[in-house]
Amino acid sequence: MAPRAHRRPARMNSGIRPGRRPGILLVALLLGAGCTAAPGSGQPPRPAVSPPTSTTSTATAVPSTSTPARPAVTSSPTASLTPAGGRAGFGAPTGIAEVDGVIAALQRGTVEAIASYIRMTDVPCTDAQGSGGPPQCGAYGSTKDPSRPPPPPPGTIVPAFPVSSCDAGWLNDPALIASSLVPRIDRLVAVVRLTKPIAIDPDRLRPSHGLIVGTEQPQVAALLFIDGGHITGVKWTCGEPALSLLRPPTSDFYGAPEVLLQGPAWP
Repeated sequence: MAPRAHRRPARMNSGIRPGRRPGILLVALLLGAGCTAAPGSGQPPRPAVSPPTSTTSTATAVPSTSTPARPAVTSSPTASLTPAGGRAGFGAPTGIAEVDGVIAALQRGTVEAIASYIRMTDVPCTDAQGSGGPPQCGAYGSTKDPSRPPPPPPGTIVPAFPVSSCDAGWLNDPALIASSLVPRIDRLVAVVRLTKPIAIDPDRLRPSHGLIVGTEQPQVAALLFIDGGHITGVKWTCGEPALSLLRPPTSDFYGAPEVLLQGPAWP
């Protein structure tokens, strides 16, 4: 059966009104639930609030696995063939070069394929307690496990990846991030353009596009932030359908997306 063609909709813009802000997450996201956990555990989170002010330091940076920022990729007018063995829930390539590599990886549906498109962001960590803000320095070391180095001091630059659901937080392992998407994500709802930075770190997180992707559960969907052809963050729904990602209060985290293409799973 031939993949369902993408539909080009009329432009949609969502207004923004103040809403819940993301807070530090822990375990909830990997289970698709909205539970809260302790900061710095490396597990996906619940709505972020304004980041607390972190204490800066001149300490040596933790080695980063992030990929340097890549030049902006322009849209391609020609779509290629759907990769062999791909899942029809993503349809044919969109012709938008910025997102088609990520879609192909999602079609392959393996942790390795998706992890290769994860890009970490170098940000300063903090010891400040409370909701939202930079990643916790304690997630990058341990004072109790002798096999691990001690946590770096506040202000140390660390590689991190923003994830949110009902709360917000950071992860530091590309394989763990990819594992939260596989095998749950199996269909494309829409391709959107993003024009505003991500609230949890507006100075560093400025994706140009997003993929709204869904699962077999109508109340579990996610917006993948795309920058330079890589996934730089994930916003899961908090018990709401996929299109809630286009509207406040959910969209307060990243502004008002503009729908460029409706995918095969558009309702």
